[in-house]
Amino acid sequence: MKIKVKAVVPCAPRPMKESGVEWIGMIPDAWSVSKNKYLLEEMYSGGTPSASNEEFYSEDGIPFVSIGDMSSIRYITGTKKKLTEKGRADKNLSVLPKGTILYSIYATIGAVSELSIEATISQAILALRLKPTYDKQFYKYNLLAMRDYVFVNANGNTQFNLNAEKVWNFTFVVPPIDEQKQIGNYLDFKCAHIDSIIEKTRASIEEYKALKQSIITEVVTKGIRPNRKMKNSGISWISECPEEWSVGKAKYYIVIGNGSDPKSEGDIPVYGSGSTSFKTCGEYKEGPCVLIGRKGATLHIPHYIDHNYWNVDTAFDVKAQSNYCLKYYYYVACCFDYRLYISQTTLPSMTQTSYENMFIPVPDLEEQQEIAAYLDKQCSKVDELLDKHSMLIDLLEKQKKSIVFEFVTGKKEVPSC
Repeated sequence: MKIKVKAVVPCAPRPMKESGVEWIGMIPDAWSVSKNKYLLEEMYSGGTPSASNEEFYSEDGIPFVSIGDMSSIRYITGTKKKLTEKGRADKNLSVLPKGTILYSIYATIGAVSELSIEATISQAILALRLKPTYDKQFYKYNLLAMRDYVFVNANGNTQFNLNAEKVWNFTFVVPPIDEQKQIGNYLDFKCAHIDSIIEKTRASIEEYKALKQSIITEVVTKGIRPNRKMKNSGISWISECPEEWSVGKAKYYIVIGNGSDPKSEGDIPVYGSGSTSFKTCGEYKEGPCVLIGRKGATLHIPHYIDHNYWNVDTAFDVKAQSNYCLKYYYYVACCFDYRLYISQTTLPSMTQTSYENMFIPVPDLEEQQEIAAYLDKQCSKVDELLDKHSMLIDLLEKQKKSIVFEFVTGKKEVPSC
């Protein structure tokens, strides 16, 4: 018996037309485009009461949204800062209702969130209230789809900024309302799936970082030679160490140098307390060295530099004396309990004296070198895994960005089943 197989005929691509908008490109024939101002009922900008006035802020006041609260989350359920009624009145701030769309226009521009609570906002954020003729989810995906274009066209040299007028005149894609809802729901599903993978990958990264830290701490304080008698070091972060080791102040084993602003141009990398160089110059100091922070949010993270370099005054550069292995000191510096020494001013800061008077473990020089070589191998294995996970996150973020753009602009259709 012959079985008839019905041929599957692929759907013909829908007719497309030029949108006339640079970031959008081609759109389906049945769609149109519109200025943002015709889609909104209202656009509102906030303000920031003076942080130096203690009467303006409290622990249980009115939620106050800043860029840090919304830069990486889709829905805002809480804020780091809260205002008193006096603080709100100082800038005549409106308390915005739940469901308000928020859009950042300073620093981390183009971030999109939605209020799940009633809150006020800073001047770095715009509150957007849509007309009922446009779907909220689809609108938010429009904002996300045009983010790269916004970056290119934003004002600013060292910091990208937008202004309310530019946002007011953004151009958006306008499909029929039922199709807007369909695309918004589909992108919610697709993005939630990608976000769940990203979240799990980030959790794995944190686990690998914790593993790396535990390996470093264990080895720099206990060594890698088996069956050794231990003694109490008298130092909390070291705890027990091998009986033949000593413990001493760092100033007897290292030399700390200060940083300064470079005076000439060139190709030598310049470092602050961060892990990467932020510019180049003509002066140089000979590597290797260990950079330790003098001030800044990342001062607790040391960096081993194995080439010629220059450092500004946010970082100290450390060289080892003849009785100490510099690479071993780097791993020791990864284990300090910096909380005991950091002073909280405008920025967290450390003094040279505090670094010099930290107690550090002192195996003999041969064992220091042995430990440093062992940790180089172990940490490189973990770093390789961290790099792979970071690359996966980058790939997933690009995939999500591509999916949002293609469906928002109609270049791909939502599957019918």
